[in-house]
Amino acid sequence: MRCWRETRRELASCYNTCSRRTSMCTKNQRRHLSCRAGIHQTHLHKSSGPVVLESGGNVLVLDSSSVVLCFFLNVSALRSSERDLPSLKSTSLHLKHVFIAETLQDSDTGTNLWNLSVQRCIRVTPGCSACWEVKKRAVFWINWKVEQRRPLTFEDVMAQLVECVPNFSEGRSREVIDAISAAISGTSGCSLLDVDSGASTNRTVYTFVGSPEAVVEGALNAARQAFSLIDMSRHSGEHPRTGALDVCPFIPVQNVTMDDCVQCANLFGQKLAEMLHVPVYLYGEAARQETRRSLPAVRAGEYEALPEKLKQTEWAPDFGPADFVPAWGATVTGARKFLIAYNVNLIATKEQAHRIALDIREQGRGKEQPGLLKKVQGMGWYLDEANVAQVSTNILDYELTPLHTVYQEICRGAEDLKLPVVGSQIVGLIPLKALLDAADFYIHKEQLFVIEEEHKVRLVITKLGLDSLGPFNPKERIIEYMVRSQDDSRLVSLSLQKFVQSVGARTAAPGGGSVSAAVAALGAALGAMVGQMTYGKRQFENLDGVMRKLIPPFHQAMNELLLMVDADSTAFNSYMVALKMPKTTKEEVLRREAAMQEGLKRAVSVPLALAERINVLWPSLKEIVVYGNVACRSDAQVAAKALEAAVYGAYYNVMINLRDIRDDPFIAATEQRASTLLQNAKDAATAVLAAADQRK
Repeated sequence: MRCWRETRRELASCYNTCSRRTSMCTKNQRRHLSCRAGIHQTHLHKSSGPVVLESGGNVLVLDSSSVVLCFFLNVSALRSSERDLPSLKSTSLHLKHVFIAETLQDSDTGTNLWNLSVQRCIRVTPGCSACWEVKKRAVFWINWKVEQRRPLTFEDVMAQLVECVPNFSEGRSREVIDAISAAISGTSGCSLLDVDSGASTNRTVYTFVGSPEAVVEGALNAARQAFSLIDMSRHSGEHPRTGALDVCPFIPVQNVTMDDCVQCANLFGQKLAEMLHVPVYLYGEAARQETRRSLPAVRAGEYEALPEKLKQTEWAPDFGPADFVPAWGATVTGARKFLIAYNVNLIATKEQAHRIALDIREQGRGKEQPGLLKKVQGMGWYLDEANVAQVSTNILDYELTPLHTVYQEICRGAEDLKLPVVGSQIVGLIPLKALLDAADFYIHKEQLFVIEEEHKVRLVITKLGLDSLGPFNPKERIIEYMVRSQDDSRLVSLSLQKFVQSVGARTAAPGGGSVSAAVAALGAALGAMVGQMTYGKRQFENLDGVMRKLIPPFHQAMNELLLMVDADSTAFNSYMVALKMPKTTKEEVLRREAAMQEGLKRAVSVPLALAERINVLWPSLKEIVVYGNVACRSDAQVAAKALEAAVYGAYYNVMINLRDIRDDPFIAATEQRASTLLQNAKDAATAVLAAADQRK
């Protein structure tokens, strides 16, 4: 056994060199903590007693007796040292999460495993749903990874992603663009996803993601690099701007709230002002004044107006001095929803493009003449390098005003002016949903038959001409395709061999519920296959209309049922969290019991939802077995039995979980519904098999 001091030195070395494995030994036991080095440049306090590691916005506390890992919301709010540790459990500071680790021994191999369970936050802020949601998501991944003998990573627990999209006022110098890129990609914990520069706009938009702390650090590193390379006194370009780092928004992507991003903006603004001694304004959700919520309002007058603007009390910066810095200007930072920067190309003049922009943007031509589209900003400019004009837009809420709506309205405006539209352009990244919504619009409008996600994306690329100015590679332009932090941990991402082996392992999950969902997905897939083997074939040409109606329900169900494979394994999250709630006082006991009962009801709802989802497929399956390719008759029969078996599995899971629920009316209603769904499945499967037997 090594002494604690020796282990402390190894711990510090491992963290400081970003090692992925750290060994810790105490006097009585040796424990093994496997982590992804998400904490860098750490500071290790004195060797005696518990160890406190500080990094960026986190404090990591390792207590040698119980190994308590505490991730604090703000390191500046608590500068922990050994003398502070006795008061840790009484602090009112809002903690992100607290985990207690105990050692378990694997009876098969004799090796020590981590058995981590999520504990309640110390004095959880009342009504803080984010705290509980993080824990509910974390508890399954922790337990499942331990059971699978997989290394447990900080990202399994944290899984927080913020997107940062800094816009720098330089789009012509490759040396400067690359230097800023290197500053971002060289920041620990940051993934640079996209760099989009334009010579005419003389502007480059960078897109990167990481933890809240990492993206703030990445943005600061980029700004520090730009400070020595960009001189705003010599800048010119088509795009409005107010500084070298013109705007730096933070956007929630995964397991973070808008409030988290507001904190990022405030921290970034404060540190930027302190570091470079420049004025910084807050906008969007981070704005402290209503007049500063809109970016165009903050940027009014642009760089050239700053000397006089900074003298006005109402335009005093939120951070930094109210001094004009000629080489830098001012920076605007904030938090917002995902923004789509979307430009439509016209063979026209700048003035004609701007006339259309005035018609469609929400601001219009002023209060007396508002524009057509809500949550859309717009202006016209000329793109010299492509020799086309553009109506340049920012779609601030693509669910309120979809991508295709913006394109269609600009096309109408161009048609009125007898101007040709020659494609469009996405600047930066775009959410998958925005493209799929556009695909559904054109599919419905033109009565097309497209069901594959890949084909829908291709359809939109063609319809909108997204590749008119350069290649549009979905894998590099759609944010969901770029960021897949949890996908590799999902059960459905395992190979069939690995999934079967995980089911056969000495673990409680995945079990019958996940297997039932997988079998159901296969049954739906077989239904889709029968339809696909019928559609488009000459001998079944008269059935194309029928197949167009029958295939989509199976295809959609197939994808939804796959998600239920993991949903079943995580069904007990709420219940397991409730088990860890305090039970010292009578009130705490009652709250814990109520939470446990609610958790059990949620656990029951997952298999019941599986049976409900299958239930809507029976009419389509009955129809497809009658009209589908007779050569696929056996596939339809297997589909029927697979779906029936899945409903049996769901029924058994519902019934076993009802045993511990004490709500008699809920039990009665659930039992009745589960029995009805099972009987429907039996009857429908029998009918499908009978119909299949009649076909020759």
